[in-house]
Amino acid sequence: MAMQLTPIKNISSSTRNWTAEVKVLEKWSPSQHSPVKFQKLIFADAEGSKVQATIIEDNIEKLEDTLQVYNTYLISNAGVKYVSPKYRLDNFEWQWTINASTLIQTIDESLSHENLLNLDFVPFEQFEQHSGGQTTIDILAAVARVQTPKVLSKPGNPKAQEIILINQE
Repeated sequence: MAMQLTPIKNISSSTRNWTAEVKVLEKWSPSQHSPVKFQKLIFADAEGSKVQATIIEDNIEKLEDTLQVYNTYLISNAGVKYVSPKYRLDNFEWQWTINASTLIQTIDESLSHENLLNLDFVPFEQFEQHSGGQTTIDILAAVARVQTPKVLSKPGNPKAQEIILINQE
């Protein structure tokens, strides 16, 4: 009997006994924000739904060789909690907390869904239409220069980093 997979969009804090097939799209380096050390990730499923995830403290080291970018995994029963809008990456309403007791199984890439990334590239000349919003867009470009991060004078002292991109246009 085939395993019943739950789409990301159907997983909330009230969902029980779920398993999702996800691809790791992004994995940040561990951050140290007092007093908690954490690592953020973004997962996507075959439907193109995405969710943010966090690994906290000692679990970062225990899971450092797990959840590699662009690899596909079956993840079962991670902790799920609502994310306050000010802490959201993009517009992700829910966050999964991954720890050593979360069931994570690497799956054979040849068996995974081919449309998992479901990218819709936006041409450079259309960037302005997407500026100022909370929308994520897909681009294809080369990085020409990366500036040093700067601390902004805003609550929480967030950092901003200028990245110069080039394309064929």
